[in-house]
Amino acid sequence: MRSGPSSPARLAPLALLAALAAPLAAQDVLAHYPLLTDLADRSGNAGPALLTGFPTPPPSPADGVCLNGVYIGTNGGSDLSTPNLTALDVDDFQVQFEFTLASLPSNRRPILVGGGSYRWASVNVGSTGLLGVAHNNGAIAWSSTTVALDQWHTAVLKHEAGSFELYLDGVSIQQGTFAPLNTGGQLDFTSNNSGYGGNHHGCLRNVIVANDTTLGAPATAASYGASCDGLTFGADGLPVIGNNDFAWRMSNVPASSLVTLIAFGSSRVEPGLDLLPIGMGGCASYTAFDLGLFGPWAINNGESVYPLAIPNDVNLVGVPLAAQGVAFTQATTLGLASSNGVQVVFGY
Repeated sequence: MRSGPSSPARLAPLALLAALAAPLAAQDVLAHYPLLTDLADRSGNAGPALLTGFPTPPPSPADGVCLNGVYIGTNGGSDLSTPNLTALDVDDFQVQFEFTLASLPSNRRPILVGGGSYRWASVNVGSTGLLGVAHNNGAIAWSSTTVALDQWHTAVLKHEAGSFELYLDGVSIQQGTFAPLNTGGQLDFTSNNSGYGGNHHGCLRNVIVANDTTLGAPATAASYGASCDGLTFGADGLPVIGNNDFAWRMSNVPASSLVTLIAFGSSRVEPGLDLLPIGMGGCASYTAFDLGLFGPWAINNGESVYPLAIPNDVNLVGVPLAAQGVAFTQATTLGLASSNGVQVVFGY
């Protein structure tokens, strides 16, 4: 249940960024797995994600599901996968996910694979940290971009009519072409590649699968920083222009909090600003806080949902917006707790 005021004030941050423009097609989100505190699909379109073997389930707050790098077909292996997403259009789709790397492989290792047996599309990491894309169980085409260990990154793989793009943290790092994808009806995403017996070594969270992608600037949502008093904060859906169902969600709200608030900023602050001097020990501020504090918002079963319909405005594409949740608590001297930060970049 979504709760909160119905006044236009909730759209004020977007009104500061751009005016309405001609309508464009929005993406069709098939599944969204935050993997912050459970395995549920937030979109309501699919069943929960599946854990097999010995992965680390999502702890609180916001650490995702962590895989041990051991192939699921061997002793001690682990796997995270989505259900079979039968509505997936492999000729016009994108998959977005956040990931960390705990180690680099001796040769190659998958991060996320479409169809673990058919391996019709995958994002991989090499021994030097290079990212690359493969399709139809073929050779990996490597980008020229490396990723660091033990840091959260956001990747987006987009495929439309034979052309693909790979984005890392909002930047296009690789483009190319796919032959017609051979899925064998296996329309899931998994952390394992059965072709060379590899498994992701690191964590995954905020896995979002959608049809109707548009090559070009991607819509991304990335969590960063840490919360205090167990608050978790994330984006519900993709910040695609024209997405009337986009929302922010705060979970694990303290039972003592009667309402919550949300702070907006035009840019992220990382590392966060320590709030100990104002009586919020263990908390940090993660936004520039120049767009204001909005609320109060009601709480339902420990959660607050902040609807924010995104206008069909091409001027928003590429514009960042940072947000952070605030709740009342008995755990700090000031009586307030803050969540992790989330930065969205509006796109197609």
